[in-house]
Amino acid sequence: MPTRDRKIDERFPARDVTDEVAREMPITGRPPLQYIHVWWARRPLSASRAAVLTTLVPVDADEDELLEILHVGEDQASWKYTPVTGSHADTSSKGADLRQFIPGDARDEGHGVTLRRMYREATGSERPLVVDPMAGGGSIPFEALRLGCRVVAGELNPVAWLVLKATLEYPVEYGGELLEKMRGFFAEIRKELEQRVGEFYGDNDRAYVWIKWIECPRCGLKVPTRPNWWLLRKRGKPEESLVILPDVPEEGEGNEVGFDVVRYSEAREDGFDPGRGTVSRGAVTCPRCGTTIQREQVHRLSRRHFEDEHGFVRAYLAAIVEGSGRGKEYRAATDRDLEFFERAREELFERWDELVAEDLIPTEEIPEGEKTREPRLRGIDSFYKLFNERQLLVHAELLRVIRELSGGLDDEYREPLTVYAMIAFDKMINYNTICSRWEYTRGVVKGIFDQHAYSWAWDYGEMNVLAEDGGWYWAAPNVLKAFRQISQALSGVDGDVEVILGDARALPQHLRNLGVESVDAIVVDPPYYDNVQYAELADFFYVWLKRLFGHPTFLVTISRSSPESAMEFQRAFSNELTPKDEEIVANRTRHDDPEREYERGLREFLEACREVLPEHGRLTLMFTHKATEAWTSLVRALRDAGFEITEVWPVRTESEHSLHQRWKAAVGTTQIIACRPRSGSEVTTWRRVRDEVRRNVREAFRRAADLVFSDAERLVVARGAALRPYTRYDKVLRSRGDEEVEVSPEEVMEEAYRAVPEAIADQFEETIGETPGFEDLDEAGRFYFLYRFFWGYPKEPSEAPDYEDVLMLAHATDFPLNKYEYRRRPDAKGKLVRVSSTRDRGTVAILDDFESRKPGRVNNQVDALHAVLTALTREGDELDMRTALEVAFEHEELFEPIARALARLREYRLEEVEDEGELDERYPELKYAALVLKKMREVKQRRRLLGG
Repeated sequence: MPTRDRKIDERFPARDVTDEVAREMPITGRPPLQYIHVWWARRPLSASRAAVLTTLVPVDADEDELLEILHVGEDQASWKYTPVTGSHADTSSKGADLRQFIPGDARDEGHGVTLRRMYREATGSERPLVVDPMAGGGSIPFEALRLGCRVVAGELNPVAWLVLKATLEYPVEYGGELLEKMRGFFAEIRKELEQRVGEFYGDNDRAYVWIKWIECPRCGLKVPTRPNWWLLRKRGKPEESLVILPDVPEEGEGNEVGFDVVRYSEAREDGFDPGRGTVSRGAVTCPRCGTTIQREQVHRLSRRHFEDEHGFVRAYLAAIVEGSGRGKEYRAATDRDLEFFERAREELFERWDELVAEDLIPTEEIPEGEKTREPRLRGIDSFYKLFNERQLLVHAELLRVIRELSGGLDDEYREPLTVYAMIAFDKMINYNTICSRWEYTRGVVKGIFDQHAYSWAWDYGEMNVLAEDGGWYWAAPNVLKAFRQISQALSGVDGDVEVILGDARALPQHLRNLGVESVDAIVVDPPYYDNVQYAELADFFYVWLKRLFGHPTFLVTISRSSPESAMEFQRAFSNELTPKDEEIVANRTRHDDPEREYERGLREFLEACREVLPEHGRLTLMFTHKATEAWTSLVRALRDAGFEITEVWPVRTESEHSLHQRWKAAVGTTQIIACRPRSGSEVTTWRRVRDEVRRNVREAFRRAADLVFSDAERLVVARGAALRPYTRYDKVLRSRGDEEVEVSPEEVMEEAYRAVPEAIADQFEETIGETPGFEDLDEAGRFYFLYRFFWGYPKEPSEAPDYEDVLMLAHATDFPLNKYEYRRRPDAKGKLVRVSSTRDRGTVAILDDFESRKPGRVNNQVDALHAVLTALTREGDELDMRTALEVAFEHEELFEPIARALARLREYRLEEVEDEGELDERYPELKYAALVLKKMREVKQRRRLLGG
């Protein structure tokens, strides 16, 4: 009989998995799923494997066996090991063998026997069916396959659907036999491409560095827009660093700037500072007349470039990168270099109508959206405008080549070979746009989606697509390598995988189409509220992919061997853009009430999951969003759909342990949320649930502390644990007057925050032997202490907490935040940076640094603290302890409790870090509070002795 209780309900190897995730993070040695094609917010393979495995095995499964299956702590990273076969992926550069087995008895079985036994005990099936209806980049279904499961992977987005086919379906179906055919096809494409576009590049050119310009409204100079003038900056090697030296003409001598490439040492001798460019905080300063052009006018001037007949960016070709690998050389661009570009430009305009008629130019409009706002502000309103003229022409020709050569392939291999060719195409164009910035610290071109958005770049790098290690010559081997490694990882796996295209809310119908009525487990990484706008970003690739996979030539040829595939591709690529109405995200551009729309979509999806899960079935979610509203939306949707949370396990998916990272608000913790169908329809009281909420928060803090998570991350972990008991019941009721009302997730969250001081007190007592003394702090003091504990002193937007978290903290400490103005920096993206008084101008800004204090009344403990520390440091480096003590004793009742709490916070922090100097430099307030408090005690001691 299947069991309801699984290992994930009681135990999860969070620390081991967190350590293993760190091994996946480096650029070198990354798993192939991370680089085969861009997809956003992929989950680590090791975390995905652990989530699937612990969801499917019984609660009493042997933990040592599970760790062996997860392959954590071994010499090789766990992603290279396939548990069901015992094979290790060969990640060498050549990798001739497609399978390399571990020695001994496990040679042919790996952990297959053990896995089948565990699955049978838990689910009743030796090969349980695992479904991921929002599979994205494919991490979860990939690992489920390697654990010996039957798999269904679904996606609404056609781009992700195509990536899933390349990641799961084709490697399982064709295996290594496809590798040589891919090499041959890619070589044909390369040869044909050389003949068609070779005339547009210099023989030894590798890349081109362009600097965009806008016209100065005062003097007419075509101002190069660049925050700095570095071309290559090697830390610690100034003699090897290079700068772009602008040559600005005098007024009346022309309006075009020239450029030279010189060594940094040479430029420095002439007094040139490469760190001072023309751009600062979005504003541009003319280097000739000194006019500062504000951000809004910069946008207007940028838009003028795109108002011509076709509309392309205007930029200076400033520098050329020659050679390859470590043999790269840099030089200034010449007229000869521009001739190659102009040749391509003329060719494009001469053939424009022809290329459009052949459907080789993505003329679709870029729709208004959350992530498309930046390019549209600057005039980039069509997808083809994301490229310069040479880039666009070459991409169109490459698309034509793939389209033509695809028709001559064997029917059996046409579909997968064409898909992989277009994946290489996508990889190349990602790094070949006018938003692919030049990364001067490494001397490389970065992808347009380096920051999960259509990132604007003041300069950009253009690839020579025929260079030895750039463009197609880089992208195609990269895809070959990824396919080889994926094939190795899935070699010998009894692959039973279905990749489906469609809305996750229609999951029951999708499964019925496959002849499936119920599943053993759904493991899914759902969209995180407004974190990533997948459809808006995927449009960049879709408008090119549709021109092949939706084209009649491809559909007709592929239908000869597989009419079903032809219909599937037509359905995927016959639309203007990717589907957005069905996407489950919070999007303020498309939705009047984004939170409500997100919650509605999530609830409908979870209801569909509940429909296909039997009573012993399981749902496991991987959730990384830290915002309060995202969590309350998720919990409300889970509860309404009939699920209860059995446990929440944190896994850190970012591996930085510096002091700076440890106390910053931006966390990289994935919460693995174990759920099961709720049985019965029990109603309970708020009193009963509230007590469990508080216990869970304290336990969660202890658990997170054991995993060495940052304090901000502990708050996220505790929040998830607090919501667990709330989902166990159909209704949680509390009394309000004569009636009973239902408790909301927001109320549960607030109660969790109220339990936080108790949890922190536990940690302090365990670590330093005493608590912070919350009972002695006033409202302002409690709020202030907790803010500093979790988020420190935000110096930049990424370090600042979300406003909802601060508001919840204020409610929990009874601090009247509504009396304060919420100041945000323009670039802080809605995050609270500081709070300042508006009702009482004399009161010190509660969260301002004490150095910012202005004279005023002392009304609370924070005012007293700031008054004392300001007096102490008013002479600069020379501490004025005498004056500080005078102020401290004047406000002794207010100052002592908050100073004592901060002194204990410093002592607590010193248990976590080795460098006391670094701690005091970043948080001088803790040091100064402790110092004044110590001096106060010494004065009191002397007074007692004198009095005695």
